Amino acid sequence: MKWKACVQKAATAVLVVGLLAGLQRLVAPKYVEDLMEGGFTDAYYREAGGHQVLMVGDCELYENFDPVTLWEKYGIDSYIRGNAQQLAWQSYYLLKEALRYETPKAVVFNVLELKYNEPQKEEYNRLTIDGMKWSFDKWNLIRASMTKGESMMEYIFPILRYHARITQLTKEDLKYYWGSDVKNTVAGYYMRTDVSPYEIGQWGEENYVGTYSDEHAPQKLDLENKGQAADGGWSAEADGDDLGENESEEGWSAEADGAALDETASDASITDLNAGEESGDRKEVEPLGEHAMHYLDLIRELCEEKGIRLLLVKAPSVSPVWYAKWEEQITAYAKRYSLDYINYLELVDEIGIDFSKDTYDEGLHMNYSGAVKCADYLGRYLSEHYKLEDKRTDPLASEKWQKRKETQSAIYKIQQRELEENGKVISF
Repeated sequence: MKWKACVQKAATAVLVVGLLAGLQRLVAPKYVEDLMEGGFTDAYYREAGGHQVLMVGDCELYENFDPVTLWEKYGIDSYIRGNAQQLAWQSYYLLKEALRYETPKAVVFNVLELKYNEPQKEEYNRLTIDGMKWSFDKWNLIRASMTKGESMMEYIFPILRYHARITQLTKEDLKYYWGSDVKNTVAGYYMRTDVSPYEIGQWGEENYVGTYSDEHAPQKLDLENKGQAADGGWSAEADGDDLGENESEEGWSAEADGAALDETASDASITDLNAGEESGDRKEVEPLGEHAMHYLDLIRELCEEKGIRLLLVKAPSVSPVWYAKWEEQITAYAKRYSLDYINYLELVDEIGIDFSKDTYDEGLHMNYSGAVKCADYLGRYLSEHYKLEDKRTDPLASEKWQKRKETQSAIYKIQQRELEENGKVISF
C-alpha cells in the first residue's frame, strides 16, 4: 500500500538524519579539556541577561580584566564576550546577538583587534563561530569571516568539515558527547595564576606608547625559575592572540586536503598559525584599515541606537606593538564621536603593573594579579563616569556572583596545586 511505503521512506529518512546528527555531534570538537577557547562563545548563553557592562573583543579583554574584581569592589555586573583573535566584525555580530538577550549600560571594546582588516585563519574562525547559536547574526558573521577555501555548507553541517576526526576521537569526545557543565571561565574571564616575566625589549624596541620604567622588569630572564613559559609556554606570536600552552603543543591544523581540523597534530599547531607575520616590525605602519574601522562604526551606531555608552580600551600588552599612528587614529576617532578611551599602556606606572610579576607569558597577557589591577582601574572609571548602580544590594545578582566567585576560587586552587606539583599550569 502506498501509505505504508511513504511511512517506511519517512522512517528511513528520519533514521538517516538521526544517525548523521549523532555522528556529527561525535566528531565535532567538544572544547572542554582541549582547545577550551572554543567553548567561550557557547558559555555566554548559560549566563546571558542582566549585565550592566558587556565587553567584546579578543584576548586583550578576556585575559586582562577580572569581572569578579568589578563586582567585589564596585558592584558592577559584567561579562566578557571574547574569543581568541576575535575580529572587529565578529565582535559586532556577537554584540548584536547579545543585545537580543540584554541591554547593558556600557559596552567595552578593545581596539587592538582593529589591526586586522581582513579575515585571518579558519582555525580561529571556528573557535569563535562553532559555539554560536543559529540566527541571521551567525549567518552574517560567517559570511564576513570566511577565508579562501571555506564554505557556508561546512558551517551549516559541521560533519562536512570534521568527518576525518572519526579516526582521531579522544576520551573527551565520548565524555562530553551530550555536553558539559564544566566552567573554564568566570563571566567570560580566562584566568591564569602562573608567572612568566617580561624583559624590556625582548619583543622589540617599540613596545610602549606610555612610559615603562626599568625598575618594573628584571634585567635578565631566569629561565630556570620563571615558571611555565620556560619549558613550553605561550609562544610570542605576532598577533599576541594565540592559544595557551596545551594548544601550542597540541593545537589544530588544517589537513592538506581541507577535510578536517586535527586537534593533535604538533607539526602545524596553533603556534604556527601566524608564521610569516613579523612581530614588531619596523616597516612603515599603515593606518588601521577601513574595513575594520567600518565595523567599529557599526558597533558605535548600534550602541547609540540602544542608548548604550561605548568605551574603547587598549590593554597593557607589550606585543604586538601598538603603534603611535594607531594611537593617534583612535584618539581622534574617540574625540570625533565623544567616546571615552582608556590606553592602559599609559597607565602602567599609575596602576602599578609589574611585568616581572603580573604576566604569565612574558608580557603578552596579564595573569590574575595583573587582571585584578586592570579591572580595579576600569571599575573605578565606570563608577565615577558612568554612574553605574551598585548591584551588591540586589539579592539575585549577589547570588549569581557568589557562585561565580566559588568557581573562580576552585580554578585558582587547581592552578596553584598544579604549579606546586608540576611547576606549571597544565589544565588551562
